[in-house]
Amino acid sequence: MNTPYRYFQIRDISPAGFDCVIDATGVAPVVESLFDHVGWAGKVLLLGSCPLAASIQIHPRHIQRREITLLGSFSFGDEFEPALQLLCEGAVDATPILTHSYPLESFVEALAVARSGGRAIKAAFTPA
Repeated sequence: MNTPYRYFQIRDISPAGFDCVIDATGVAPVVESLFDHVGWAGKVLLLGSCPLAASIQIHPRHIQRREITLLGSFSFGDEFEPALQLLCEGAVDATPILTHSYPLESFVEALAVARSGGRAIKAAFTPA
């Protein structure tokens, strides 16, 4: 089957790894995979909220030898649930801020738009 999409590996984009990788998913296997994509002396930021019962395996020597910094952030408090409720009820229309939408296979293009400065307010990836 011929597909118009070029499937890629993250390392195709940055063979030496990225300066900073961010998890916004809260999915434990995704969090574990971040350490494979961060470069030397890079930072891993955990922003997504994993379930309380979730756990990951981190290899301390791997972090130490590559001088990786692990950061955690909780960027919202009690306002998340009411905001989600307003969106679900249709009381707030968030579509004007969604300026770009991409299939996951267009990650490289989406990254270029995000880096272009000012062209994208909010970009989203859509499932295939």
